[in-house]
Amino acid sequence: MRLAGRSGTDAALRDAIRSLRELLGGSAADRRYIVSSEHSGFVLVAPVTPVAPAQALAAPGAQPSPEPAAPASMGRLQALVVELHRRSVLKVLGAYLVGMWVVLQVAETRSSRLRLPDWWMTALTILAIVGVPIVAALAWSYEITAGGIVLDRGCRAV
Repeated sequence: MRLAGRSGTDAALRDAIRSLRELLGGSAADRRYIVSSEHSGFVLVAPVTPVAPAQALAAPGAQPSPEPAAPASMGRLQALVVELHRRSVLKVLGAYLVGMWVVLQVAETRSSRLRLPDWWMTALTILAIVGVPIVAALAWSYEITAGGIVLDRGCRAV
């Protein structure tokens, strides 16, 4: 490991950690932001907010160039996507859509052999479309665990 042109010794690593602790507003021995770990060396325990590249390269005390503000709804949209991912709603909806597509394909090829009426495919397609919000609501509310299907810990009981 090389740090700023120096060989990667334990002393160089300790110097770098000490410098980081001071940059984070503590003393060289302050353990609020960076702590020692038995197995992995050091762990950063401070909340970190990424800085835009233009602000990171600006000189200290210089006024940052005004950048267009992100829409306020973007935070809510990102939170929704994160929650959909956490609850596996998109994964369940994807599996449902693939499954219904297979069912519709098989039904289309077999409807004439089974002598089903002409409206059968229309009814099956409507049922598949009506099932999407139902599957999404169930995937949002419940999660599959080793102990079975349980109400998601983020949902409140009605």
